Amino acid sequence: MKVRELSLAVLQNLLKRDPGAYAEEFEALWRQYVAELEVFKLGHAAKRLGELATFVAHCGCHYPSSGTTKEFGIELVEVLGRRGATLEPELRLTLAQACLLARSKGLFEDPLVVLRFSFDLARLPDKALRKVAMDYVVSDLRRARGEYARRARRFVLARLGDERVAKSAMAVLAKLYRQRAWTDAALVNAIARCEGKVLTSAVRFFMGEDDKEDDDDDEEEEEGARPSARQHSRMTRKRQARVERAAKKAKKCSKEQPKTPLFRAIDLIADPSGLCERLVSRARANSDAFETRILFLDFVSRVVHAHRLQLVPFYSYTARYLTPHQKHVTRLLAIFANACHDQVPVDDLTPILRAIADNFVTDRNAAEAVALGINALREIVVRVPAVLDETMLGFARDLASYAKNREKAVVVAARGWINAVRIHYPSLLAKKDRGKPKPPPPNEDLFQLYQKGELPEEFADVVEECDGLGGDSDDDDRGAILSDADFARIRLLKSRAAELYDMPCGDAGEGLLLYANDLAPAARAKDRKEARKEKAKAGRAPFEHNMHAGGKTNTEKQRNKNYLMLQKKKMIEANSRKRRRPAQAKQQLARDKRKRRRL
Repeated sequence: MKVRELSLAVLQNLLKRDPGAYAEEFEALWRQYVAELEVFKLGHAAKRLGELATFVAHCGCHYPSSGTTKEFGIELVEVLGRRGATLEPELRLTLAQACLLARSKGLFEDPLVVLRFSFDLARLPDKALRKVAMDYVVSDLRRARGEYARRARRFVLARLGDERVAKSAMAVLAKLYRQRAWTDAALVNAIARCEGKVLTSAVRFFMGEDDKEDDDDDEEEEEGARPSARQHSRMTRKRQARVERAAKKAKKCSKEQPKTPLFRAIDLIADPSGLCERLVSRARANSDAFETRILFLDFVSRVVHAHRLQLVPFYSYTARYLTPHQKHVTRLLAIFANACHDQVPVDDLTPILRAIADNFVTDRNAAEAVALGINALREIVVRVPAVLDETMLGFARDLASYAKNREKAVVVAARGWINAVRIHYPSLLAKKDRGKPKPPPPNEDLFQLYQKGELPEEFADVVEECDGLGGDSDDDDRGAILSDADFARIRLLKSRAAELYDMPCGDAGEGLLLYANDLAPAARAKDRKEARKEKAKAGRAPFEHNMHAGGKTNTEKQRNKNYLMLQKKKMIEANSRKRRRPAQAKQQLARDKRKRRRL
């Protein structure tokens, strides 16, 4: 059987079943590929180069003894390296896929050549080609083992310093982290050391925005595959069965998801303080767009929240944007509150709290701005209870007085403020607002009371347990960064305080991030009703064939009638008016006059 009598697809199928029987046919096609490649190298058009390269990549692995295919992949990489930028997109994609297929078939002695070649392809302005190349890199690195895995890892991490492919390398590392292939601290810290244009991509990786985008895509695909009960105007048995099958499939997919938690990348950063200082300095330089600077500040607040850092320049820089007329003020207030914790110096926070109150909580502002300011102050106080002292007496009662405001959103916010102050320092409130629970030891932190030996008798057993933890807890320098034993003592003391005084255990907000929606004022009943109506309308799909539910009007019917029929009707009406008797015309005129008088 001759080669020309068979198509390449049929011959490829037959060759895989019995390679020895079709060795001559493969040699003939190999010679054709070599001839096409030589023509292509000379700058002429090669019509069959793409399909022949694909055939050789599929079938070359069946003839390892012949030396014909050993240089196949290397020559193809060299050709694409020289003329890849000037090739037609379809031919370039076909040759690149053939090269990657040859790697999977074992036609490359050094697989790192293909990895380097894939990053070179990512530099070309071809979206489809970049996707194919990066998908291959992700799958190859996920399966890599042994010495090749170590070499490939060093190579990819080094690409983070190359501005031409740094974003592609960042995307690859983010996918590997999400797929739980590379999740070690060395990878995370290599990303944290990024500079220049790729720094924004690195911040987005730590923020998990890539995960969010992927989740949104998955939700869209799932919604497209799973019809809802409101998708049709009438629920038939066939549609009901379709909905039930989709629900069973979604439930099965949810059970198959891995249950092992993925540690946050922020927790693995080795030098969080240096990273935050670098980002704050870049934000203060005003060299990036304002939305990018907000992204940097949001990330810094999360790092400060996770590692309990004392980053004073962050608070002074963010405070300048905390004004009601700022477009992103709700998000900025949430960012500022996330960066507040019990290790922040109180002297740096107190002026900012008063500035927020002066800017937001005034009668000249709208009710939404007043409620937003009170909510932000409440979250800050909950995270840093030490800001409440005797000097805040008038401040606390002034905010509590807004509980009598006529706007519901302001009342809800003021009541939340009262509840927060009632827990941490109830003596600042008026007697009617203090509530009934027994107040905790005022004006002093529990750990400071432990250091001074002034805790009440109820803490006696906890004091013995704290003493047994070891470590130096009698440091006179109150500003020093605390030891692990001291943090363990703080947790024990707060746990006992929660039992005795009905206080929340641990720092409020510990482990919980605040988002802009959490600070939004309470919606009015009318707004909630309108939102429910809009949501219900969005869930209904219009019936395609029910365009005229109440029927057509006479004007719409006349538009679709035949022109000759309308002309004949007009002639008949004109003749009838001519034959009308004068008496009838006078009666009609009399009726018209009576109508005019009634009008």
